[in-house]
Amino acid sequence: IDQSGDAKMIAVSGGPDVAAFNPIRMEYLTLINNAKKSVYIHSPYFIPDNSLRDALSLAAARGVDVRIIIPDKPDHLFVFWNNISSAYDVMGNGVKVFMYNRGFVHSKTMVVDEEFCSVGSANFDDRSLVLNFETNMVIMSKDIGKQMTDAFNEDLEYCTEYKREQFENLTFIQSIRVAISRLFANLA
Repeated sequence: IDQSGDAKMIAVSGGPDVAAFNPIRMEYLTLINNAKKSVYIHSPYFIPDNSLRDALSLAAARGVDVRIIIPDKPDHLFVFWNNISSAYDVMGNGVKVFMYNRGFVHSKTMVVDEEFCSVGSANFDDRSLVLNFETNMVIMSKDIGKQMTDAFNEDLEYCTEYKREQFENLTFIQSIRVAISRLFANLA
């Protein structure tokens, strides 16, 4: 096989057999904690555990541009309420969350500093990091990182930024839906 380009790649797999020390969680934490300029995430299921939530908030607090795209139209109603609740949890330190309004976004990607990329089957939730067998490819390439950053920015054109005030102004019924959804976050 002829090699083309200079991209370096590694497969990272995780599942219930390694739930306590899931390599994909470690991958996500390593990428986020080492980010210098930017962290861009696509995830249809954005329900991070405390360690990932803290890593995103700390990255934004230290000046990293952290942006997350989640679907405006999810495939499960519980997921929608969990997504916006989790989004609210990370927005306090400057994490920006965008709702993709052109259908259901199912991308599971992360681009860090336009050079380090993660693409695979793992969502940003406990189901992927504890219950399911998943595999991501981590790619180190400025060329691919630039292409993925450009694709992320193109998707932003079809997004609306989700603001903290929107969550804070949920109706009573919507707040009940969020509370009930959070109880079942790992089942959604």
